[in-house]
Amino acid sequence: RVSRAHLTGFAIEQDFPELLLSASPGLRVARIVCDPRLRGRGWGSEAMRQLIVWLERSSGCAAADVEANSSQPSVPLPFLALGSTAEDGGSPSWLGASFGLTSQLLRFWSRLGFAPAVLSPMPNPQTGELSVVMLRALANAGEALNELIPSLGPTFGLRFLRRLRSTVAGGHAVPPTPLAVELLKVSFGVTGDTGAGLPWCPDETDLSRLERLAGSQDPVHDMAHASDLLSVLSEAYFSGALAPLRLSKPDADLLLAAGCRSLSASAAAADVGLKSANLAALGVKRIAGEAAKHVGRCLGKEFLLTARTLGEPAVEADVGGRTGALRAWLQPLHCRRAADPADPSADERLVELAGAPGCRSGGPEEGLEASGEPSVTEQPPALPVPELRERVAAVWSYPLEAEVGELSARIHGSAGWHMELHCFHRWHRQEWRLPRRGPSAADDVCREVFVSLVGSPPDPDDVEVMLSFWDPVVSNLAHDHCWGCTSLPPLKAISAGRRLLRLPLRPPPGASSPQAPAAAAARWVELSAIWAFPPPGPSPPRGRGLLTLASFRVCGADLPSSGLRCELCVLHAVSSVTAESAPRPSEGDGVDLKMRVRLKQNRPEQGRR
Repeated sequence: RVSRAHLTGFAIEQDFPELLLSASPGLRVARIVCDPRLRGRGWGSEAMRQLIVWLERSSGCAAADVEANSSQPSVPLPFLALGSTAEDGGSPSWLGASFGLTSQLLRFWSRLGFAPAVLSPMPNPQTGELSVVMLRALANAGEALNELIPSLGPTFGLRFLRRLRSTVAGGHAVPPTPLAVELLKVSFGVTGDTGAGLPWCPDETDLSRLERLAGSQDPVHDMAHASDLLSVLSEAYFSGALAPLRLSKPDADLLLAAGCRSLSASAAAADVGLKSANLAALGVKRIAGEAAKHVGRCLGKEFLLTARTLGEPAVEADVGGRTGALRAWLQPLHCRRAADPADPSADERLVELAGAPGCRSGGPEEGLEASGEPSVTEQPPALPVPELRERVAAVWSYPLEAEVGELSARIHGSAGWHMELHCFHRWHRQEWRLPRRGPSAADDVCREVFVSLVGSPPDPDDVEVMLSFWDPVVSNLAHDHCWGCTSLPPLKAISAGRRLLRLPLRPPPGASSPQAPAAAAARWVELSAIWAFPPPGPSPPRGRGLLTLASFRVCGADLPSSGLRCELCVLHAVSSVTAESAPRPSEGDGVDLKMRVRLKQNRPEQGRR
């Protein structure tokens, strides 16, 4: 049983029973005294640094190290002889400090390498401050102590987060929110352990709620309904699971108040010094947006990967200027964060490239039919069929800098590949209902979509038009549960006159159900389309073309009884990267691509073509 007279050992062993600190000799700094005229000039820090160096000399530090590790000339400490002992007669292996928690003292001790380990449950009745115990291992500490003491900070941080949540139900006392944020940063930052190896992996429902909050039109209301999500998000952020995401101090304070402390918008505003609940809710919306981008949502971007084996002739795909016998839209990036692109073994983060062209293996083939003429199905030229089991791993990292992330992609396989990765910006979105009529969902309304050509010079090849079809009861926030999707042929291909198109529907890139590909193979859409640039009229808008769609008819064996909701999305190519690798015999080899993605970029890079 530890005596209460051994303050540090007793306090540590109450919260960490696995650590018998009192069995190892150590010292506790009771007080640092400095002339008031010299305070704030670093004399106290220098005194502590010299004390630490002096104590560690007993484990082999030379006298020259004292001056090398101090900004001031070393001054002999006559009251501590070499080999100074703790109360049991051994050389000290740890150094501790306990004090009333203030921002200034917390910074002072953390800069000296001390980790917080214990926080008193109730404030001191005389000072009104919570007491904190901080610890640092010395050079004489054994292997076990050197492993245990650095781990106290992150463990303390996780316990402190749980303690913050328990205060909602009347638990222990906690410091003010700004001071609590500083304590958490010190807890998880002393050892450099940011938790980056354990990324936050929310489930699909939490991802949808996060995206909804990030785009909320009524943030006060949505913030109240997302209090449990904010609590999880707060713990993930402060434990380092969202690294390298770093919020500003006001935003970090607000996240802790609204998350771990579960305060309402008005209470959180008062807690962090904002003028109104609306400002607090808007701040939470901004935080949700940054977190959503970190996990791959709310990016406003889509990524297309095309690939062909070296020596294989380039084939024009159904996106102008982008060629390849194999092509695939990458899965939603929130599925990609935890991946290691060099490891091909984790199937849940890999996508298979589909065969040529247009990622439309199975189901009806695409046809272009001139109005009033027999249908003619375009057949691709004969190609050597590569192994279609090659898989692609992709990893998303955000942020690298302000509004910039990086997408890393690798195609695994032994053959050499030529790969192109294209980034598209979602420029325009439009949706409408397709009521069910017998065995199909159909709509005879003529729909006109103005498409801006933002490149210089304007080029329709920079544009991709995607169609997604949804069960009306499924929100488009459920990205992986689309009924079927497809993309239109190049706009130039439908500019000569009205064309009747029959396009097979593929499952969404992130569909995880094994039945999804087979079900989507029996679904297709028929429509008429025509592209005009410039659009007809006496004064056509500059840099804009007109896409006219009509005679929609969607067919499928499992068509929803209430029809479908059609979503049209106009994408603009903004950047691309390419890579090649020579054929290598090693099965683990492949092609690597890295693309820096600027989220605010919505126009093609100059000189991209």
